[in-house]
Amino acid sequence: MPVYNTPPEYLRVAVDGVLAQEFSSFELILVDDACDEPTKAILRRYAADSRVRVVPSSGRGTGAARQTGLASAAGKGVLFLDSDDVFHRRLLADLYGALTQTEADIAIVPFKKLGHLKVRDRFGSGRRVISAQEFAPVLFQMTVVMIWNKMFRRSFLTDNDLHFHPLEVSEDLYFTRRALSRAKSVVFVNGPPRLNYRIFRRGSVSRTARRTEGDFLKAVSFLQEEIEKDGTWPIFHRTFLTLCLSIAQGHARRLGFGRQESFRRRLKEEFFPRWGIDSQGRADYDKKCRPFVRFILGKKDPFRKEWLPAGGYDYYAFGIRVFRYRPHPLPQDPKKG
Repeated sequence: MPVYNTPPEYLRVAVDGVLAQEFSSFELILVDDACDEPTKAILRRYAADSRVRVVPSSGRGTGAARQTGLASAAGKGVLFLDSDDVFHRRLLADLYGALTQTEADIAIVPFKKLGHLKVRDRFGSGRRVISAQEFAPVLFQMTVVMIWNKMFRRSFLTDNDLHFHPLEVSEDLYFTRRALSRAKSVVFVNGPPRLNYRIFRRGSVSRTARRTEGDFLKAVSFLQEEIEKDGTWPIFHRTFLTLCLSIAQGHARRLGFGRQESFRRRLKEEFFPRWGIDSQGRADYDKKCRPFVRFILGKKDPFRKEWLPAGGYDYYAFGIRVFRYRPHPLPQDPKKG
C-alpha cells in the first residue's frame, strides 16, 4: 500500500480495513513514499502491529512505490492496494481462496465507486475461470486497468519478471495488461463488491491523470514492446488497440485546447503508425473507437452536433459524445387517449 500524505481519516479507514480482514495470514507493507512527518507518525503507530511493516521509498511516484512494495513482498499472493479505499472483510479471503483453489495466475473481484451503486468487473456468477488465450481479442476490456481489485500469484510475477515502471500514473495500466498477456488463466470471483474506491480527492493519483498524458503514452509503448517481443502481437493487437484508443479519448477530453492539439498531433504522427492505423483510420479495433480515430486524423470537427432521426441530437467534443439531448414529448390530449 503506497502512502503519500493521504488524509488521516482516509488512511486509517484503509489500513484498519486490511487489519480487520477475516483472512488473518497476511503481511501489510505500507510504503512510505516520502511522506510528511504527521503521516509518518501514523505509519509508525501501525507498525506496532506484527502484521504491518513500513518500508521507505524514494518519493518518485506511485510506480516506484509499488515496485518497492513488490520487492519486499514474501507471500504466495500479492495484492496492490491504495491508501484511501474501503475494503470488504472478505477481500483477502475471497481473492486468495480463488487464486489457490483454481491455480490461476490472477484473481479478480468486483468493486464499485464509493457512494455509487454500479458494480464493475463481474463476469457471470460464482467463480469463472477463463483462458487468457481464448479471450485474447477482448481480454484487455474484460477488467479495468486499475490494479487494486486483482491478486497475483507471486511466483507468476517472478517467473515473468513483471515490474512497475517509475510512472506517476498509468503504472497500473502497463502492469495489469502485461500480466494478462502472460497469464495462462484468470479467475473472476464475482458476487458483491469487495472494494469501494475513492476518486477526485485533493492530491489523489486519479486527479493527476489530467496532467500526465505523457505517462499514458510511455506505458502503452512499454506494453507494446513487450508484447511484440513475446511474439504475441497478432493475438493481442485488437484488444491492445481498443484499450489505447478508449483511454486516449479520456485524456483528450480532459485536456485544454493547446495541450489537446499537441496530444492529437502526437497520436496521429507517432503512435497511429506504430499501432498499425493507416491514414484512413483502418485497423482492427472496436468500432466504438471509430469517431475518435476520425477526429485524430482531422476528419471530424472538434465540436459538432449529430442530429437524431427521432429528434434531438448528440453533442460531441474532440470526437467524444458528451451528452445526448432529446426534447420532452408533448403531453397527449386526454380526449384523444
